[in-house]
Formats: sequence, structure tokens, C-alpha cells
Amino acid sequence: MQVVKEMLETGSTSLVARRHGIRDSVMCRWVQKFKERGEGAFDQARSSVGRREPPGYRAVMS
Repeated sequence: MQVVKEMLETGSTSLVARRHGIRDSVMCRWVQKFKERGEGAFDQARSSVGRREPPGYRAVMS
């Protein structure tokens, strides 16, 4: 959320993306998600919906 707010304040997707080591395309998706859903777009419960993880992924990462 902080990175999206920074992008909206500066108006430069590529500058903010470079500063944080994030691809422009990812930044654009995050901004679009924010515009569609507001600040709740990045809540942990919402952001994990639809994400595909291999079976056993969480067990390995724990």
C-alpha cells in the first residue's frame, strides 16, 4: 500500500518501481487493484484469494 501511495503522489510508476526494485507491470497491477478496491485491496485475506500455490507450499514455508 505504501508503494502504491508513493506512486500516486509522485505520478511516476517507473521511478517508484525502480526505487523499490519492482517491475512496472506489477506496479500498474497494484495501482489498478487499489483503484478498484481501495485500501482494502491489500488486506492479507483478500490478496490471497485466487492465488495458486503448489500443494504443500505453506507447509514447506513454515
